[in-house]
This record gives sequence, C-alpha cells and structure tokens, in this order.
Amino acid sequence: MEGRERAYEEEASEIRDRELGRGIYLTAHIHMVTPCRLSPPCKYCSISSSILRIRRLRETLTDEELVKSVKRVEKKREITSITLVGGSDIKGQGDLLIDVLKKVRNVTDIDVSIDVGAPISIETLQILKEEGVTAIYSSIETVNRHAFNDAKPGDSLDLRIKLLHDASSAGIPVGRVIMDGLGSELDVMKSIDFMQGFRDVKYLYISTFNPVKGTPWENRKAASINDSLGTLHMPGTS
Repeated sequence: MEGRERAYEEEASEIRDRELGRGIYLTAHIHMVTPCRLSPPCKYCSISSSILRIRRLRETLTDEELVKSVKRVEKKREITSITLVGGSDIKGQGDLLIDVLKKVRNVTDIDVSIDVGAPISIETLQILKEEGVTAIYSSIETVNRHAFNDAKPGDSLDLRIKLLHDASSAGIPVGRVIMDGLGSELDVMKSIDFMQGFRDVKYLYISTFNPVKGTPWENRKAASINDSLGTLHMPGTS
C-alpha cells in the first residue's frame, strides 16, 4: 500500500509540475465586497452567529474600506492577484458586482477574480469578462444535495452549479470550494470529481469545517485537517 501511495504522490507531482510549475504566487482575498442576503444564513457561517462581534466579521465593506484595501494590496508587489469575495443573494446582485469591480479598476490593473454566490446573469458575466475578471469562483461546498440543504437552507445548489456552467460557457475560468466536514469522505471525492465536467478549472480549494461560536453548528464536531490533507493523496484526485 505504501508503494502505491508513493506512486500516486509522484504522479500528482508530475501533473502539478507540468500544468502549474513550481512557482509560488500570492493572492489577496478582500471581503465582504457585497452583502449576503441568504435567509436563513448558512448554519456554519459567522453571519448566523448570535454574537455581534463575530457577525461583524462579515459586514460589507464601505467604498472607502474597499479602495483602501485594494491600495494596500497594490503596494505589496509580491501579491500578483486579488480575489473579491462577496455574499449571496438568490435574486442576484449583478449591478453591485459591476460597481465594485469598476471601483477596483479605478485603483489598480492587478489580476482580479470574483468569489460570490449565485446567480450572476450571462450579461453581467460578459461585462465582468470585458473588465478583465480572470476567474469566477462559487463555493458549492458539497454536491451531496441533502448535506448542502442541511448546511445552507437559504441557498441553492442548482443556482451555484449553473453559475459555474454559465461562467465556463462565457469563456471565464472557474473555481470552487469544497468543505470537508459536510457529508461523508465519499461526498468529498464526488465533489472533487464533479469539477472534471468543466474545461477550464483555475482553482479548487478544500476547506475544513471548524465550528464558529454562536452559530447553529457551534457544537458540531470539527473536521480533521489531516483528513482534508489525506484527500489530496487519494486515488483519482491527482
């Protein structure tokens, strides 16, 4: 078994070197650039906490705070890209996204990606592409519909999947977040495998559930970081 695992690691390393190289590139995440209006909010999110100081961690940035954050990043030349992280609104928030991006573009021409909830219209995606957005990320967390609905009762798995397909169809690279700790280990593997259906995946992040005080899931057992790391070495994940 040890020899097989070593072979998987070597194969994964070979693919990484061929497709990505060994360079390290830093990106800065700026959030929240748009509000989250999911009702009810996700059970694990700071927004659902009964503790005010924790909820405030997810408050939407003012225009002044947004510009200040971007300028701070612009001064750090080792950072080569920015990811603008926003909330979710089932009704959409295309105008807000476009406005945020224009404010960022007034300050910098750095590489920009957007990580928000769904939906985003095709028209808005085209505008974002024209403004130089290089990737659209959407945190699906899990493709296990039961686990998704349990954790995110105010959200829509179908709309998030549609966003990835629409962005891909518009010629924008896509990415997503998978959360270890929602559903089973097999669900994590299925969620990873799901991304093989997209032609240009720029980003795949495996996060690890950790309970937040004051939320409905504050007493839920934290997922193991070792399990999340182990996922990277499983057959089929290379």
